[in-house]
Amino acid sequence: TKSEKLRIAYLADRKRMKGFADLISALDELEKEKPGKVVLNLFGSKVDRGYIHNFGEYFSEKDLNYFFASSDLLIAPSVWHETFGLTVVEALSFHTPVIVGKNVGAKDIIGDGGIVMKENSVAGIKIALDDVLDGELKLLTDGVDNNMLVLWSDFVKKMYDIYRNT
Repeated sequence: TKSEKLRIAYLADRKRMKGFADLISALDELEKEKPGKVVLNLFGSKVDRGYIHNFGEYFSEKDLNYFFASSDLLIAPSVWHETFGLTVVEALSFHTPVIVGKNVGAKDIIGDGGIVMKENSVAGIKIALDDVLDGELKLLTDGVDNNMLVLWSDFVKKMYDIYRNT
């Protein structure tokens, strides 16, 4: 990782449907099992946990560069069916790998740059984070750099070539 601790970014509402309660429960368990191994980077009202680093009440676009530079990965553990999830695209655009719940629509674009959790639960979050703590972060980071976002003009050319050659 970029530091001795796995620095996890979370950029969603703190509602149960967004998976925040499950995330906190999973991190509480990890903190007991592997003390000092994770940091959760958040914006919003302060949450009283030793492993949480609060970046302030609100954020703007100009804050994202520093936020993602201070994070090793983004987690979007939503238990609710999400249509897409722009925070996933934002993370990938900053070359930050992601862990997403299976209900997050953006799961379809992460390729090798992320993990789609097999189950949306405390256990599912823990399994994904354990995989990253056990050395998968480099693979995910390489995956983001190798196959992620392309320019619109490149996408259009690729689609044109595919349809022209069929």
